[in-house]
Amino acid sequence: MQVYEIKRKIKQKNEWIYNILKKIGSVWNHIRRIPIKFREYKKIKKQIETVRDEDSKVLYVGIPLHSNLGDQAQYYCISKWLSNNYSNFKVIEMPDILINSNFLNINKVIKKIINKEDIIIFQSGYRTTDVANIKGEYAHRKIIKMFSENKILVFPQTINFKSDKELEESKNAYKLGKRLLFLARDKKSYEMAKKSYINNCVELYPDIVTSLIGTYQFNSSREGILCCMRRDGEKLYENEDIDKMMLKLKKITKVDRTDTTISTKYTELKKELKTIIENTIEQFSKYKVVITDRYHGTIFSLASNTPTIVINSTDHKLSSGVDWFKDKEEFKGYIFFAQSLEEAQKLAEDIYRNKKDYKVLPEYFRTHYYDKLKEKFEEI
Repeated sequence: MQVYEIKRKIKQKNEWIYNILKKIGSVWNHIRRIPIKFREYKKIKKQIETVRDEDSKVLYVGIPLHSNLGDQAQYYCISKWLSNNYSNFKVIEMPDILINSNFLNINKVIKKIINKEDIIIFQSGYRTTDVANIKGEYAHRKIIKMFSENKILVFPQTINFKSDKELEESKNAYKLGKRLLFLARDKKSYEMAKKSYINNCVELYPDIVTSLIGTYQFNSSREGILCCMRRDGEKLYENEDIDKMMLKLKKITKVDRTDTTISTKYTELKKELKTIIENTIEQFSKYKVVITDRYHGTIFSLASNTPTIVINSTDHKLSSGVDWFKDKEEFKGYIFFAQSLEEAQKLAEDIYRNKKDYKVLPEYFRTHYYDKLKEKFEEI
C-alpha cells in the first residue's frame, strides 16, 4: 500500500489522529530538510565563487530535488535549452527550499550578484498552484519581488488555484515583473494567465519535454502493453480498478506497470540524468501501446514513437495537455484520450491487434516552439 493511500484511510477513520500525525510529519520534514539545505547551500556557494560581477548570469529558480522523472526531464531539457541559447552565461541553480527559508541569508547573497542585465528563469511544471504544493509559487513570488526589473522567463506552467486569496497574492506578485514572459502549458492555464497576469506577456506553450519527441529512433522488438500510472493523490482511479483492467488485458498479452516517480535517489539520478531519461524512453519503445495517467508518461511514450492512451487524473493538467497532440495530423494514430478504464482497455486491445507499422514522430514541438523561444524572450 502506498503512503498516500495509508494517509487517506487514516483520515477517513479518524481525522483527529490524521491531523496530529500531519503535524508530527511537518516537524519531521523540517528536521529532515536541514542537511538538504546545507548540501544545496554549499553547491550554490561553489557556483557563486566562479562568477565575476561582469559575467552574464542566469538564475535558474526551482530546480527539482526529488526523483520524479517528469520534473527531472524538464530540468534536463531546460538546461539543454540554456546551453544552446545562452552558452556564454553562467548558470546559478536555486531550489525552492533555500529561497523560501532564506537559508543562511542566501537571498541577500543572490541579490548582490544578480545584475539588471542578468536573466531569471523558473522551473516548469505544476507550480503556479495552491493545490499540490504551493512552495514553488511562494518561490516565484519572492524572486519576482527581488528582481522586478530583470527579464524573467517562466517555463510552461499549469495554473490551478482553489483559494481566491492565493490567486490574488499571485496576481499582485506577478504584476511587479516588468519584463516577464509567462508560458502556460494548456488552454485553461493560458486563459487564467491572460486574465490574472495582465501586466505580463503570456504565451500558450507546450511542456518543454515535448522537445524530445522526434529525437529518438530505437530498433526495439515491440511486445505487450505498458501501464504508466500514478500512485499519489492526483490519480483518479483506484488501484483495484486499474488492476482489474490490467488483468483483462493480460488475457491477450503481457502487461507491465511503471511510474515516472522512481526509486533512484535524487543525488544519484542527477549524476546519470541523461542516461536514465534515454533508458526510460527506450523502455517505453519495447511495447506496442502505452496506457498512462501521467503527463510526462504521455510525452515519454510519444518520444519513444509508441501509441499512447491517456486516461484522466484529478484535474485539467492531463486532459487539456493532450490537446497539444490530438488535433495534429503528425500525431494521428498515436494519441488517444479514454473517458474510462473500459474505453482504455478496448482501445489498447484494438491497437495491440491492429497496429503494424511504427514511424518516427516529427520534431514538431522543438521546431515550432523551442527553436523560436529565445527570440520571443528577447523581445520583452
